[in-house]
Amino acid sequence: LTPSYTFSGEQEQLRYMKQWYKLTLVKVKNGDVDTINRIKDTDWIMPKGPDAHSGQSYSLGMCVAQPQDASAAADAVKAIQSLVTVAWFSISPGKNHLFSGSGGQGISTLGQAYFDACKDVAMDGSLPEDINKPAPAPASQDNSGDVNSDDPLDGAIVKILNKVTGKVLFAETGKNWGSGLGAGSLEQHSEDSDWRLDRISAGRYRIISRESGRALYAQRGSDWGRGIGAGSPSSAVGGDGAWNVVAQDGNHRYRIVNALSNRCLYSALNGKFGAGTESMVGIDGVWSIQVQLDFASPSATPAPTVAFTPAPTPAPTPTPTPAPSPAPTPSPQDELNGKKVRITNVASKRTLYAQSAGNWRRGIGAATQTTFVGSDGVWKLELVNGNKYRIINEATDRALY
Repeated sequence: LTPSYTFSGEQEQLRYMKQWYKLTLVKVKNGDVDTINRIKDTDWIMPKGPDAHSGQSYSLGMCVAQPQDASAAADAVKAIQSLVTVAWFSISPGKNHLFSGSGGQGISTLGQAYFDACKDVAMDGSLPEDINKPAPAPASQDNSGDVNSDDPLDGAIVKILNKVTGKVLFAETGKNWGSGLGAGSLEQHSEDSDWRLDRISAGRYRIISRESGRALYAQRGSDWGRGIGAGSPSSAVGGDGAWNVVAQDGNHRYRIVNALSNRCLYSALNGKFGAGTESMVGIDGVWSIQVQLDFASPSATPAPTVAFTPAPTPAPTPTPTPAPSPAPTPSPQDELNGKKVRITNVASKRTLYAQSAGNWRRGIGAATQTTFVGSDGVWKLELVNGNKYRIINEATDRALY
């Protein structure tokens, strides 16, 4: 309220936001020694009195400052340090000063200041309801041996493409939290759409941008386009950074559902992107996970050096009597020409694929066939000459080079 007991406008709230919320509360929460000492050294933290339970009838002007208790200032610091959640609301009827426009179509200057200040609070893991604590696994889930499980997604570099819009999940470098995250075209986001999946437990991962190190999250208590982002450093993202990758019917189709908030990632045809309550998200909440081939990594196992033994000088052989010539056998290359094949690494059991959404070095990779590779893992051999072939993807018509 203003001194005249009217509703405070945005400018008055901005001053309060800066002086009290950002420069006092946030600094104390972050352990700023100078701010804490200034509070402890002040003589102006005192209660108003007399106590309402003293039995006296109220009269105008009798409520005045009472003598300060010796521990009042230190208690004030402890009170701020013990805060777990803070909510900002507007007391003007029908008005929310944190958002602009009808229905809250955008964040206002006050709202931006509030959310920026919230992000400045250091999370040290000491809060009673610690959002940095990883989400617990379901009670029925047996996580024994998870660390050493043979999970093809653990540590994999992937692209995450929406099955309805064809858009790829991205997190821009140089931005943080709620900024620079979305679903867009692969052509525009070829670099910032690579993600690393870090396994937490069976089917549950942290999803971290390879380019920026930002970790994907969806906050509990928000919905749709609000409270979703990617934070850096990834260690600053708590339990709402754990995601369940849930397989759907059909070939490598998944729903990506936040383990803490139960919000499902989606990309709608109208251009909107976010994470909504899982039961409310439709077919635009289905994604494909495309494991990427890392061209920068050298071969893990170098070819062994082979020592050749000189061949002995053969003794002269008498000229044999020629035998009748057998009927010619078709050469293997003739049999391979036009064949449709899958190309699978013998050691890793990973099958080569080439996505329709990519070109040249983008969208080509190798993944476990039975789990991830579909029709874009089928290749056609075209004989050039001798034992030389062109290898062309049957589904995408992309030629291997």
